[in-house]
Amino acid sequence: MFSKRSSMLALLVLLFALTVLPRAAFAGSGPDKPSPVNNIVPEGLITPDLYEKEQQRSHERKLREAEARKQRGEIVAQATVLAVPGISQHPCGAYCAQAATQSVLHYKGQRSYTLDQIRGWENPGNVGCSSGAGTCLLPIRDTLNARVPGLPWAGFYEAIRLNHNSLNAAAYDLEAKTKNTAGTYRMPLIALVNPNPPDGTPYCLPGWCGGTTSAGHYLTINGYDGTYNGSDASAAIYYRDSWYNPADQHWANTNNFADAIYYKDGNGSCTTARYNLIW
Repeated sequence: MFSKRSSMLALLVLLFALTVLPRAAFAGSGPDKPSPVNNIVPEGLITPDLYEKEQQRSHERKLREAEARKQRGEIVAQATVLAVPGISQHPCGAYCAQAATQSVLHYKGQRSYTLDQIRGWENPGNVGCSSGAGTCLLPIRDTLNARVPGLPWAGFYEAIRLNHNSLNAAAYDLEAKTKNTAGTYRMPLIALVNPNPPDGTPYCLPGWCGGTTSAGHYLTINGYDGTYNGSDASAAIYYRDSWYNPADQHWANTNNFADAIYYKDGNGSCTTARYNLIW
């Protein structure tokens, strides 16, 4: 009798270990409760820019074309919102970069690539929801230039750092880059942000206020409205946030959105220049 009871007890313990414990061990990392810190990379990690010369040529072309439009008296539309689809990063808490990339791909009609495939290009060795590794910025730019069909020209996307002389300077620069890319070329941008910066300002992005203050996150910018003059009410940035499920359309005033970039300051981009925008 004792041996039968011992065998039954051992069986019950084994069943408990196989069913209850795995769920408990992974609570907080599954589709219901993904990690809120979704793009954190090791401090000091630097990725080399393999396309620096191509990027310089793209930058110079954008400046030349902008000057030519100015000379012709062309005016950028007051408001533009591109029909960029929202892509959710879930159930993978660290897939915000891949979701942002996929939203641009889908916008241009390329729907063949899964989030895991994109992850393999942008963050090789860290594919799968079990990895919480963040994604560096340059591989995102390079994936867009290599995989997005119908770019205005080869190597169109460029990694830059917004003007960081002040928050207002960053906001003016953000508006200029957004109007150039989304308004003129009809292409989305990708920004590296802290959506709830603990900097003493009243600014935080919708859905993030009151939450974690240390997140790194990539957002897809798909439009703008108004003309920025320094005030909150003057202009807005439209964007897709993959943290939402579904990743529906959002907007924030230009000061608000610029502050999310300004405070993050390019940390986590893995670049010595601390790039924070792909345009």
